[in-house]
Amino acid sequence: MNRFKSPLAVIAALISALALLGGCNLLLSRDYMVITPHLENRPGEVVGDELRAETFQELKDNILHLIEEGIEVGTIRLYNYTGEIDSDIEAAITQTMKYEPLGVYAVEYVSYKSVRILSYHEITLTITYRKTAEEIAAIKKVSSVSDFKNLLTDAYSGYEDSLTVEVPWYYVDQYNVEDILQSYYDDNPLTVAAAPNFTMKLYPDMEAEGATGWQRILEVSFTYPESRARLREMSRELLRQISRMLSDLELPDDISRFKVFEDLLRENSEVISGYDFDPDGKDAYGVEYTAYGAIINKSATSEGYALAFKALCDFLDIDCHVVRGRLDGLEHCWNIVKTEDGWYHVDVAMDITDSGYQYLLCTDGQMAEKGYRWNPSDYPRSAAEIINVSSMTEELIHTEPIEETE
Repeated sequence: MNRFKSPLAVIAALISALALLGGCNLLLSRDYMVITPHLENRPGEVVGDELRAETFQELKDNILHLIEEGIEVGTIRLYNYTGEIDSDIEAAITQTMKYEPLGVYAVEYVSYKSVRILSYHEITLTITYRKTAEEIAAIKKVSSVSDFKNLLTDAYSGYEDSLTVEVPWYYVDQYNVEDILQSYYDDNPLTVAAAPNFTMKLYPDMEAEGATGWQRILEVSFTYPESRARLREMSRELLRQISRMLSDLELPDDISRFKVFEDLLRENSEVISGYDFDPDGKDAYGVEYTAYGAIINKSATSEGYALAFKALCDFLDIDCHVVRGRLDGLEHCWNIVKTEDGWYHVDVAMDITDSGYQYLLCTDGQMAEKGYRWNPSDYPRSAAEIINVSSMTEELIHTEPIEETE
């Protein structure tokens, strides 16, 4: 057998080789590449900035992963993908930016490029953010309403500027920031010097059907009437003053002690009139609305005196609540305090205004007759027995001051 090829055979082989080279150039001009060896598809695996997916949901999850990491340019490879690539990518981006809390909160714009590379599609996304990587990383995640309340009140009592929280299921009545902050403020006059004004944004914020019951990001921003350092100093100053007021008194063991509390608050004090709860009429909850205003400045609204009365009770571990209701149609604050015989109402501000004790230790019925209105389900019911305040002792028994402690 002839083991050597003829010149014609060699020429034919060269022509075939040139034809194959021409074919490769054609493939490259169409943005195709040959990559070997073929890598086994592992959906969701992260390789550097590269992610891999097989389904539409995995595609969305990978886009969210890029956003969580604050990545500006990232790659996703689609293996064995059976959907229509471009329309699915556009739908995934749209849904992420419109319905996913993190996408709505953090992303301004997303663009992409799609390239077919033999056995997979390579998607390159370019993400423009409206939030910084630090802001994204600062988002706190909670699994319950109680966890959210703890985070919110911690930020509030620490006079933080803002708080951003991701909640699993958002319902307006459960995540009512105003009610949570108001309740905490009313319950802690010794430690929270002043209430902030706040604004809250929801992501996504949809008023249409389905606005509740979805995952949300809540962004709460606070503004205070004073600096953080000043507010903390106000709390310390308030505590010192209450210690001075009570340390040199031998308080009665019976309900007469509440008359003593009221007398301490009434001395050389004035009530700011025309008070209501219109937030537009306040200067970020000024000092006149605080226990500090009532005790230190001797000038406050009904809210300030109600908080001051509770602060005195709290100092001696006496159960007391701030009541928020209405008096003659205007919003007004007073207290309901626990005695040995049950709960009774006290309105220091009105007793200062009327120069008497007509609003000290009143029953629910007496308060209603005087024009007070409140939500009874929010507060304890009062005792039925009417107290004769005029029989209480007029004298305060003074003792030597004790050493002050904070």
